[in-house]
Amino acid sequence: MPKKKDIEFADERKEPPIHKEDKWLRCDFTEPEMLDMGKRLARANERLDALAREKEEVVSAIKARASKIESEVSDLSQNLNKGYEYRDIECTVEYHKPENGKKTVTRLDTGELVEVTPMDAHEMQEQLPLQAEEVGA
Repeated sequence: MPKKKDIEFADERKEPPIHKEDKWLRCDFTEPEMLDMGKRLARANERLDALAREKEEVVSAIKARASKIESEVSDLSQNLNKGYEYRDIECTVEYHKPENGKKTVTRLDTGELVEVTPMDAHEMQEQLPLQAEEVGA
């Protein structure tokens, strides 16, 4: 015969224990959620486009700077290879030296004779000495 305790337990119907846990499940978006996502997407696209334009500007600026440096490197390489460059150097010009109708050009920085060439027609014209009162009149 069953014991009294066994009978009571059988008559008591206990619910099984319930516990909670998270599961990765599909959730369909509501209309308001989709509208919100659309707005966020549009803003993100605008930011991305702005960033792409900024990138183009930066790349362009860097290319310009690189081009300038490349030009400097080229000029320096050529000058180093040749061993010289042309510069504006102050010179003296002496007319009728070494003879009438010729002029002598001499560098002031080194004293080196640059050239002796024939004088042109303009250079052959003698300057007439003017007195101070004639100039002021």
